[in-house]
Amino acid sequence: MINEAFQLILNLRNDGILVNAVTYDTVIKFLCKYGLIDKAKELVRVMVSQGVNPDFVTYTTLLTNASKNTSAEEIVELHDFMILEGVVPDEHTYKTIVLPLVDATTNL
Repeated sequence: MINEAFQLILNLRNDGILVNAVTYDTVIKFLCKYGLIDKAKELVRVMVSQGVNPDFVTYTTLLTNASKNTSAEEIVELHDFMILEGVVPDEHTYKTIVLPLVDATTNL
């Protein structure tokens, strides 16, 4: 029912109902729970395109789940994208997931 989740968000926005980061974070968490990381990343891009800024919850949810089966390069790119979108990263998530990947790539 992934397409339905995307459509629900679009319908809410079209009907003038407030769709905020919490709404998006809930769907992103759902997508990640079922291993649909690419769909979750796609939803973050939709979120940004609709003027809703990701927050530290979006950052933590997505990076934590993506780190389980995504390349180091993709994790760092995702981190960078979210930083450029104004996210202030969760310190613990950054130190445990992103920083070791950055350190590993700079030591090659």
